[in-house]
Amino acid sequence: MKFFKQTIEKYRSRPFLGKFGGTVWSAIVTAAFAAYNVFLGVRTGGAWFYGIGIYYALLTCARAAILLSESKNLREQNEENKITREKRTFRRVAVFTVLIDLCIAAPIAMMTLGKKNVNAGTIAAITMAAYTTYKITAAIVRFNKAKNRAERPCIKQLRQIGVSDALVSVLSLQNTLISVFSQGDEARKMFTLSCVSSAAIYIFLIALSVTFYARERSEQSERFGKTPKTE
Repeated sequence: MKFFKQTIEKYRSRPFLGKFGGTVWSAIVTAAFAAYNVFLGVRTGGAWFYGIGIYYALLTCARAAILLSESKNLREQNEENKITREKRTFRRVAVFTVLIDLCIAAPIAMMTLGKKNVNAGTIAAITMAAYTTYKITAAIVRFNKAKNRAERPCIKQLRQIGVSDALVSVLSLQNTLISVFSQGDEARKMFTLSCVSSAAIYIFLIALSVTFYARERSEQSERFGKTPKTE
């Protein structure tokens, strides 16, 4: 017990891990889930899993870009350089996340056109259910912590990516459950329902990314004004 307590205290004493440890862990879990989906794609031949795996891999890259920028800012002494780096990272990651959210249309189209007629198995369904539960819980906890708290754009961006992650995990879970547990006429009915709900989730996902970027870009302009020049 004492060992675990000392380990946690040592972990929290590190500036970067103490502040972003949860985000680092979330990125690791997402990367592992991306690899798992690619594995399912190889095992089942389902293009859906390849598409979702690539999406999660790119989402991990977006998180990593923000974490790298924040790590540099913790060591940066010049305040103007911090602001410049933060604005640059925010713009690049925002555009990147919008693009990868658009790319999620490919696996959705495969599912809608009936290209995803594979049974991944009960273990895959349980794994995705566990991942979805974890991501939704994490998104809710972080949202509640952020309520009524002024945060910098890149920190808000990490939370927005977390919400996108949770939404796509719901999408992935529902389609996996249908492929595993539905049969015959029931499968066709659930498939139609899945198409409708997938379209709704996708539209909300794109709207979330675009509106978040537009709002935060406007707030940045009001807060910082013109980007300061660096030496």
